[in-house]
Amino acid sequence: MAQLDMVKSKLSPTDGTARDQLEILRKAAKAELSEFFSGFINRLKTPDAFKEEILPKRIYEHFEEYRVDIEDSSTAAIDGIVRNFFSGSEDQIKSGFINIIKYAFSTIFGSTVSGEQRTSNWFITIEYGALIRVDVMAWRYNFSSNTVVANLKNAFCFTIIKSFVDASTLTSNEIQFFVAKSLGLKTITDIQKDETLKSYVEYLVKSWSTAKSFTVRKFSNVLSKNKK
Repeated sequence: MAQLDMVKSKLSPTDGTARDQLEILRKAAKAELSEFFSGFINRLKTPDAFKEEILPKRIYEHFEEYRVDIEDSSTAAIDGIVRNFFSGSEDQIKSGFINIIKYAFSTIFGSTVSGEQRTSNWFITIEYGALIRVDVMAWRYNFSSNTVVANLKNAFCFTIIKSFVDASTLTSNEIQFFVAKSLGLKTITDIQKDETLKSYVEYLVKSWSTAKSFTVRKFSNVLSKNKK
């Protein structure tokens, strides 16, 4: 939201029309993300709403970002945002997940169609050794030559919701299946074609298999040894 506020602050005090239009734009962007977040909260109350998905159990972190005049090069900014938001993930997980986020937003980043567009998806990843679900939603509004506001080409916002899942009910095959499904991939061959994605999925499955075998008792034993 800071970028929109910055643009508004630079407008002339006499430019009331542009100020009003920016305020409408700000409210529209905020409303889109709020609707997605509240909808997710409501779905949590009805587990059947997550049929054929990995069921989220509880939200533990939520993030929103607002930007203006994004270009294809704006994906570079996504790198830093995702790396900071997933501070508890291994670098290999972060790199793979950044590519997945870019993949999810690719149609919006490259769009030149006037008007509003939105996209949403969910993914599975690992943070602090725990398997988590990540829901993402992005909204973009492209101005036409007749509707330009304060010389802006577009406005863009997105939100990321992280939630815990009941990992004890999942197998490594299911994890791989849901990763491929969330990306719209039809076969394992599709994963193999992308080296970064292939590495990410392999690392994700391997890390989860290791974490799953690391029981509470083993963890307690490690702590006991460290105290001696």
